[in-house]
Amino acid sequence: PPPWPPDTKRRQKAEYWTAHNRLYTNAWGREHGAVLNIKGAVWPGMADEDCHLRGVDIHPVGWYVQFLKDYGFNAIRLPIAASAITTERHPCVNAIRRDSGAREQNNDLIWADYLEQVAQIVRAAGNLGVLVLLDMRLQPGKPPDLPVPGHLAQEDRETLKTAWVRIAQRMCDADEFWNLLGADVLDTLPHMWWGEEGSDEPLRYPAPAWNTLASEQGDKLLRACPRWLVFVQGVGRC
Repeated sequence: PPPWPPDTKRRQKAEYWTAHNRLYTNAWGREHGAVLNIKGAVWPGMADEDCHLRGVDIHPVGWYVQFLKDYGFNAIRLPIAASAITTERHPCVNAIRRDSGAREQNNDLIWADYLEQVAQIVRAAGNLGVLVLLDMRLQPGKPPDLPVPGHLAQEDRETLKTAWVRIAQRMCDADEFWNLLGADVLDTLPHMWWGEEGSDEPLRYPAPAWNTLASEQGDKLLRACPRWLVFVQGVGRC
């Protein structure tokens, strides 16, 4: 990763963009931006069934961020769960609060609500000059099979939209959360399909296709936070 903090005494507001199949950012203090080459690591836990960051019972969050940075990583992919954001006082956050190690190492983190925990993790990474990409799942734990293969229910689509809007409202600030580079709209796509509606494919998989849904979700997300990058995963059926 580049030296941190940037050489400029007053860092400009961080922006992220794409051009010519490359990622760019001015987050490292260069006014007109520079190519962003990512060496990232997935840090699981917040989208697990008991939705707490793995390792919080052993070391402070910053310890792990520094470890990654020491080995040349400049970004963290952080899986999170939409329903834990949209559900007030989601019960999944309670389990880790009973762990004495977590209370000793990360007491402020584990007693925060779910969304604030995500914010604290992003800030901890930013304090050490490490970027974060948020990676959304629908709910904590292993994703269930869709009731209708290839079809994301309207209720799930609303949960997804609401979760991203709440995150953007909390974490779009380019100063406090300068290192939050973007959002992976939805991970673990269960039997979704990609294609033109009206083709033969919807005879087996109902409309709308994932490319349509992803565009809708991405547009709403960018209206809420225009400075982020939106990442869209592919599917098994095209």
